[in-house]
Amino acid sequence: MAFGDHEGGDNPWKANTIKSILHPHFRRTFSENVNYDYGGNLIYSSNIGAAPSRPFGTDFEGTSYGYIHRNTLIVTLNVLYQQDPSIEIGDSGTVSGQINGEHMEWLKSILNEGSSHQDVKHIFVQGHFPVLYPVRKVQSSGLYMDDHDNSEFVQVLRDHNVDIYFAGEAHLTTVTKDTESNLVQIVSRGNHFSNFLDVGVSDDTIHITSYNEVGHEKTMYNYNYEQSGHLSIQKNNDVSGLTAQGDLMLLDRSLPMIHFTFEEILSLESHPIIGLGEVPGVRRAPTVSEVTVDNVVCENSLRNLGAFGQNYDAQVTNIELVYGVHGFAGAFGESSRAAVLGMGPQSEAKAISYSLWFQTSATGNRILLSYEGYWTKQTVMNLRLRNGRPELCYSEFQVARAKGSDAKDLNDGKWHYVSAVMPQDNCLLSDVQFYIDGSQVPTIVIGDDTTLKIPNGGMLSIGGFGHSNVGSTKDSIGLREGFKGGDPFLGNIDEVFVWARSLEAEEARNLAIRPTPFSLRSKISYRLQEAMCVGFGLFLNELRVRYCNDEPTQQWVVDSLGYVHNKGFYQKCMVVDGENTSGATVKVADCDNSDNNIFKWIISYDGWIEYGEQSTLYLTVDEADDNSLELRQKDDSTVQKWDLVYEGMYPASYLTVFPSTMPSASPSDLPSNVPSVKPTSSPSSSPSSSPSSLPSVKPSFSPSDIPSMVPTSSPSSLPSSSPSSSPTSYPSAYPTLSTNPTLSCESRVDGWGRFPIGDGMTKTCLQASKHPDRLCGHQSLFDNCPVACNSCEALQAGCDDNNNGFPNNNGIDKYCSDADNDSNLCSKKWFKSECPMTCYGNCDECADVVVGFENPGGKIRHCSDSTGNDNLCSKAWFSKNCLKTCGLCAASAPDICQDTDGVLLNPNNGRERYCSDYNDKPDLCTLTWFQEECRMTCFGTCDCADTEGATISGKWKPCTRADSPDHNLCNDSKFMRACPKSCGQC
Repeated sequence: MAFGDHEGGDNPWKANTIKSILHPHFRRTFSENVNYDYGGNLIYSSNIGAAPSRPFGTDFEGTSYGYIHRNTLIVTLNVLYQQDPSIEIGDSGTVSGQINGEHMEWLKSILNEGSSHQDVKHIFVQGHFPVLYPVRKVQSSGLYMDDHDNSEFVQVLRDHNVDIYFAGEAHLTTVTKDTESNLVQIVSRGNHFSNFLDVGVSDDTIHITSYNEVGHEKTMYNYNYEQSGHLSIQKNNDVSGLTAQGDLMLLDRSLPMIHFTFEEILSLESHPIIGLGEVPGVRRAPTVSEVTVDNVVCENSLRNLGAFGQNYDAQVTNIELVYGVHGFAGAFGESSRAAVLGMGPQSEAKAISYSLWFQTSATGNRILLSYEGYWTKQTVMNLRLRNGRPELCYSEFQVARAKGSDAKDLNDGKWHYVSAVMPQDNCLLSDVQFYIDGSQVPTIVIGDDTTLKIPNGGMLSIGGFGHSNVGSTKDSIGLREGFKGGDPFLGNIDEVFVWARSLEAEEARNLAIRPTPFSLRSKISYRLQEAMCVGFGLFLNELRVRYCNDEPTQQWVVDSLGYVHNKGFYQKCMVVDGENTSGATVKVADCDNSDNNIFKWIISYDGWIEYGEQSTLYLTVDEADDNSLELRQKDDSTVQKWDLVYEGMYPASYLTVFPSTMPSASPSDLPSNVPSVKPTSSPSSSPSSSPSSLPSVKPSFSPSDIPSMVPTSSPSSLPSSSPSSSPTSYPSAYPTLSTNPTLSCESRVDGWGRFPIGDGMTKTCLQASKHPDRLCGHQSLFDNCPVACNSCEALQAGCDDNNNGFPNNNGIDKYCSDADNDSNLCSKKWFKSECPMTCYGNCDECADVVVGFENPGGKIRHCSDSTGNDNLCSKAWFSKNCLKTCGLCAASAPDICQDTDGVLLNPNNGRERYCSDYNDKPDLCTLTWFQEECRMTCFGTCDCADTEGATISGKWKPCTRADSPDHNLCNDSKFMRACPKSCGQC
């Protein structure tokens, strides 16, 4: 039995604490109770050849030992090293995972003797901590041996041909093969006897079988176990052959550990998660039907198709399946939950990469992915979208934010791809790389730059917070303060990936490519009426080459990993049945990495479809077996050559069904309700005759139902004095002259300064000129800003053009006739208000501009161009000129606290600024003039609210620290301006 962290007092071991001081006593007590016989003698004390069985004379003589059992040397190690109770040597304090000094020399000697011993055919080593990264974890602190693959410990195991290193700690099973030797690491679970391994050996074979407890009774009381995996190592003539399946499949560390495709949502009970019964509030049983995630009950499961497999399925609720980038996507709302109970793969300073597709129109700090510690939340790895700009939050005070024009305004209602990548182990926060829609963008750090160290024992969630909220919350490191907070995601998410490595630039670019469906046309015959395409056979797991038609089951999509999906059933992929040898059958199966099927194909444009990345086998038509598909060595025959046929590439007759020649076995009567990847309308109801392989939760709406960026009704927070819509006749909407006799229509000069509009807010005439229909309803601005508010004209009936010259925002006189030479003038509010007839041709300000206007490329456009091109109304330069065409007249106008478009002038130095400058300089939101021009950027609301915080004495301080009695932050005027709500100024 190996000594572990629980036997050693449990981590962390802080310097000079009682646990650190007592650690030697824990070790001795364990040894006395486990490794001594009733006579007081150490067991397993016989030498192994010339080597002592124990490291006598060291701290580990009672807890490390070797023993030969028949033909196998088994070495048990105490891997918990402590130099001194007062000296911290690692992230866990004074204790760390190391084998060194005399302990290491003893290990070398006993392994050397075992390697040459005539009776020893196999060598097993066991220690509590894993050494090869990553491993699956649940309800664990996730400790590892120091230095992982690069440690001297691993090198010693390699040098002495150790067969298997057994480890625990993680509470889940993972099998990993070393990249430089035949060493296999097996991390297994034994908690509550809910899982165990059966190990059997002969002289040239090692067989290991894993078993899981099954049933609905309390754990340990079901008395029923089923095989969950098998591993076999054949050792013949110094050559090792390894086969594995199920839970004991080798972990491919190049693949994403976590991958959610949102193709189907299953019941939680149908896909049991080991350890889910240990969540507080859940009955401890192998099979659980529901679990509470962040105060919402979840009864469903979202499959993880990544290498970590089923135990990293997400527990979900209130997520609807809609059509996305790759097949279906998940539609998230305030009450949606998607949480993974399994921990990691994050581990301290090891590199991690995120990527996903998203579509949203929401503002605020929206959570895309959250990773936070279960036991402590001192640091996190949360990917958020802050008012449309991606950022990676690391701590309460530290965040890396994507920078540049390509990284802003991604909450535009369109699909976008984002990756956040740690480029190497031990990287700095400033090293984090962002890829937006396939292109790398710059990164800026807010707060101190530091080496990233992510909690080992943390949990991932999508679109909000997950299981981690049930961990430590009794002190500040357990709270979601500052950048550690966030809002639920509102919108759609697709193709979520988490890698336990750095993502290469080319991979990030490939992941951002949207798939194009195609047909695979065999070159057996070039005659159109005999065109043969790859499609489903008589059953949903069978492939045949048959006459081409336009059925979705004959169309394919290659995703960013090289998997070939069927368009009609996106969760089905083209795979090889069995081992990748010549003659192996090619079929369709669920796109799931947890079984033996290998999915990757290389489809070249010169007609070859190669299996895998290092294979010499090619997709081939077997004409002797009713045109089924198999793998064969390359032979240059037509049965191995293909055309990729994209929509529109060939005439329509190419994809026409010919009933007279259609084979009787062809499934021409496949269900008509197979979902299209590009639906033209929302399905009215779930089809009653759907095949069993279709997603169990049907899409409830098509992409056209995504919420509009423009609300359809006035928000309740608008000031009561603000008009609910643009006035069609001025006198009914604006104050009358008699209310303020000081208004001088002769001078037509705006007042200088700021004028109150209620609720403690003030505005300038410059702001009124930019938003006259929102601000000029306030008496003070109407009276003091006759030019900006057209106050004098407002007192006259009608809306005729101003026939006199009038100044633009730069003080240069303009005339309505100037629109003849500069069509973009009608895009300017100050011009439209002076020239309504020129711009609109009527008195209704909510109308289309009647003149042409330029797009960003300089091309003249008209509102009528939207006919047949609905996408134009999603573009700001078009919709602001075509309010009526784009259906914006009935919508409420933007709030009076909306951000100012365009350039701002710093009143202190005259420097030009933009609201987007906040992303690089968050302290701008502590300046009064910037707050008033960029209220949504700073506060995200019209109400009295806080910004994120301020830099005080060179340190970033979030508003959540306002009530810290030891800081007195609210006495600082800069902090108080940034945090008026927290400082009680509202």
